[in-house]
Amino acid sequence: MAILTAVIVIATLIAMTSGRMPAVLALIIALLVAGVVGIATPAQLFAGLSNGGVITIAAMLVIAKGVLATGVVSRVTFRLLATVTTPGQTLRRIVPPIGIISSLINTTPIVAMLIPATKELQQRSGVPARSVLLPVAHATTLAGSMTLIGTSSNLIIAGMAAPYGVNITMFSFVPVAASP
Repeated sequence: MAILTAVIVIATLIAMTSGRMPAVLALIIALLVAGVVGIATPAQLFAGLSNGGVITIAAMLVIAKGVLATGVVSRVTFRLLATVTTPGQTLRRIVPPIGIISSLINTTPIVAMLIPATKELQQRSGVPARSVLLPVAHATTLAGSMTLIGTSSNLIIAGMAAPYGVNITMFSFVPVAASP
């Protein structure tokens, strides 16, 4: 059974990374195959979907998509970066607000929302997008790891810890994330 499970996992990863089918479809097929061959019961296969952390992540992705659709982040970014001419100036202006936002919503969409602004900045001022996006990605990861909702990992940890009586609050991760 372990070999069959490994084959299903590897086949699913190959299907997802090849781009031949949507990742969601590959995962659904893997769940169906695992259920049909008896690797796990349907209740076990879908137990993770009842985890509060997973539900919160789904909700945060909807919120992030809404923020992206409004274009608010792009407009604010364009205004913040209107007069910059160097990567250092860009980072000094953009990292503090991005850090605050990253602690409140998922970090990946934030970096994705900055791509158009950094491309525009590169064309307008000659500041290379790669010299801005990589440090911003690291800053969002660090800031996001400080709060419960800033990164998906923290939500999953909180969801897994709750049944064992471990209470994780919004800022429980700050001492760990902020330590040198």
